[in-house]
Amino acid sequence: VEGPSETAIYSYLTSRGIMEPPVRGLAVIDCMGKYNIHRFVAILSAFGIDHSVLYDGDNGGAYDAEVTQAISGAKTTFTKRITRFVNDLETELGIAPLPRNQSSRKPQYALYNLESGLVDQVKLEALKQEFVDLATAS
Repeated sequence: VEGPSETAIYSYLTSRGIMEPPVRGLAVIDCMGKYNIHRFVAILSAFGIDHSVLYDGDNGGAYDAEVTQAISGAKTTFTKRITRFVNDLETELGIAPLPRNQSSRKPQYALYNLESGLVDQVKLEALKQEFVDLATAS
C-alpha cells in the first residue's frame, strides 16, 4: 500500500474484529509513498511473491501519470491486482481532508474518524471489500 494510513486502517479493522484477514499470512506493507511502489513490486516479484497494489491518484495531481506508468511498467505475473483510488483513501471513506501542512497526521485522523463512527458504513464496507479483493486476486 502507499503509506501509513492504509496500513493503519487495515490493522484497525482486523485487530478490532471488524473484518477478518482475507487470507492467511497476508502482510500489508507500507511502501513509504507511491513513488516507491514500483520498487516494492520489483522486489516482491524477484522473490516470486504474489502481491497487489493500492495507491492514491490524488485526483490526477502532480506526477500521477508518471507514478501510474512506473507501477504499471513494474507489473509482473506476480502482481495480482492494482487499485488506484481517483483521489485518496480519505475521500473514499468520506473523511474531510486535513490541511496540507498536517498531512503527517493523516493515519491518526483516519483512525479517529473510524473510532468515532464518523465513517459512512457503506463506504467502509466498500473499502473492506477492496482489501479482500486485493488479497484474493488471482
